[in-house]
Amino acid sequence: MTFSSVSVAGLEDLVAKLRIARREIDDFLGETTERSVRSDLRTLGLSSTGFQDLAVVQEWVDSALQETQRRLGLARVLQSQQPGAPMVQVDEDLMVLDPALAERQGRDLAIRFEQAGGVDGDISGLMEDFQALAHDPDAMAGFYAELGPEPAARLAAAMGMPESGVGENAQRYLELLSIGLGTALMDETPPDGLSELTGGFGQATDDPQVAWGRLALLQYGDFSGSPAFVEQTVNGTALDAFAAADWADPGNISAQSLGDGDTAVGLTGDIAALAFGTLARSPALATKVLTEQDISAKELTHRVYDAAGDPAQRADLADTFGLAIEAGTGSQGDPPDTEHTPEQAALAFEFITGSADHEQIPPAIKDTTARVAAAYVDEMLAGSHIDGGEMMGDRGSSMDQVPQDFPQGTGLSPDFYLSPRAVYRFLGGFQDQLEYSAPFDEAMGLYMDQQLSGAIRADPANGGGERYQSLLSLFGSLGALHYEARREFAEDFDAQERARKAALSTYVSDGLGLIPGLPHLTWWAVQKGVNLGLGAWQAASDSEADQVAAEQQQASDLRWYASVQQLVDNGALTPEQLKEAPSSLLENGQLRPIEEIFADDATRQEFYEWVNGVPALDVPADAGQDAWDSGWQGGQTFVGRA
Repeated sequence: MTFSSVSVAGLEDLVAKLRIARREIDDFLGETTERSVRSDLRTLGLSSTGFQDLAVVQEWVDSALQETQRRLGLARVLQSQQPGAPMVQVDEDLMVLDPALAERQGRDLAIRFEQAGGVDGDISGLMEDFQALAHDPDAMAGFYAELGPEPAARLAAAMGMPESGVGENAQRYLELLSIGLGTALMDETPPDGLSELTGGFGQATDDPQVAWGRLALLQYGDFSGSPAFVEQTVNGTALDAFAAADWADPGNISAQSLGDGDTAVGLTGDIAALAFGTLARSPALATKVLTEQDISAKELTHRVYDAAGDPAQRADLADTFGLAIEAGTGSQGDPPDTEHTPEQAALAFEFITGSADHEQIPPAIKDTTARVAAAYVDEMLAGSHIDGGEMMGDRGSSMDQVPQDFPQGTGLSPDFYLSPRAVYRFLGGFQDQLEYSAPFDEAMGLYMDQQLSGAIRADPANGGGERYQSLLSLFGSLGALHYEARREFAEDFDAQERARKAALSTYVSDGLGLIPGLPHLTWWAVQKGVNLGLGAWQAASDSEADQVAAEQQQASDLRWYASVQQLVDNGALTPEQLKEAPSSLLENGQLRPIEEIFADDATRQEFYEWVNGVPALDVPADAGQDAWDSGWQGGQTFVGRA
């Protein structure tokens, strides 16, 4: 067995140049055109015998082009299996096979499938032969061109039906069929019939088997080079129907399934759900398709929520729609990216405001809402601004209109401006369990540290100045909205509070300070107290009022300490100034952990006296505390808690 190392980009360039050469030679010889240099010479009565040698060159170019196109097709398939590899290894034994012969092998195999009359019998032999050709573009193009759109879809659907008799190999066979279709679309010279198949997949159908089979064939192969085909398939097969006026009619194809129970291949039987799941595999396509429907993405969200319901009905629909939303809004990754294209942001705006219209959302999509909130922390924070006036915070969401009295110089650049109500309701959608909120909580811990630290570094001499205080006010209002959303929508708020406090108590009391590496705990800590049991923070009695007062004091102390720590860490003091702090507060040149300082009354008092005597720390820390309290109060007032 012999292999050659090739570059797909290099082969594409070579194919392009060979095509140019063939066209230029044809301009002289006139093999495929009515007018040529040779015909002009003949018209003038001049000899054109010298062009015979050029015909030999043309024959070589045609042969080289055919061979290079086949090599390119094989290389593309290999590259899809090795993403990012600069070179791939092409098996030269496959190059011995003439492209036309490879196509013929694929067509013959399709005929054998048709003659088998379905999958009720033993098709293992046919699938073994298919597997041998599954990575050959010429062969697969021939196979699907011969099979045609409807038989291809029905063959795939048969794999998904438990009663079809395929057995335990059904999923592997479906994967091979999907891989083969992806391979076919990489063929550099598509044969007659392949365009009929690709076009047919985009036509509307009222047959659930055909619809499901088309979409199932898109689940495993590499279709990254055929986005238009995938788009027309998911739209024509399912999403155009889901966007139609009769979308809720049981007869609408998007409301139907392959069968009554589970499929035999691990895929959802829900046709619309499978269409959304297909989009989740291609972020750019998800953005395009979800924003270009005949109805808005907000209305799409309403329809999915209505169809999925709570308690769950079509849970798969909500789940895969959520995955498509994550892909289309740029909310994938761990942690999710917070930089987005205008198209992604527009989709996120529609989804967030659509979700916020629902007091209850389908359980299967709660993890998606938390990830979208994590990806759009800028917008969550900006949307938490509570406007002044008689109807404070009572404004609508907007893609471009900045809220009245929005603080200037915050350094924020949100893609859109949500209303406080949209923020509150959207956050409330994933507060049932603490686990649902984890992506957002972690993102907020990191984001808060980055924003506040950045504000201090931008103006260390003034402790971050107004930017620092404005940000703390926004974080205060967001903290209040989030906390009150948990209180309102948590399945068991008291149990969540116990779990939250236990986690904070463990990590803070273990001497880890403000919990490095566990940003979600940092976000929890600044919202409410943690009941560490330290002497200075114990409640005056067991009464509920004293417990609440103690928790509020704990949270306030944590925030104030965190502000001082951030100011020190980001240059508000020089190293020499820090060395002037009482030795009891320092450890290896740094401030000691919070529980060590606050556990001892004398040390705690020394800490306060030192900070109060250093204007570079005391002034911005106190101002920041006031700003947070103001924001928190505004958030609680908005939701009716104050």
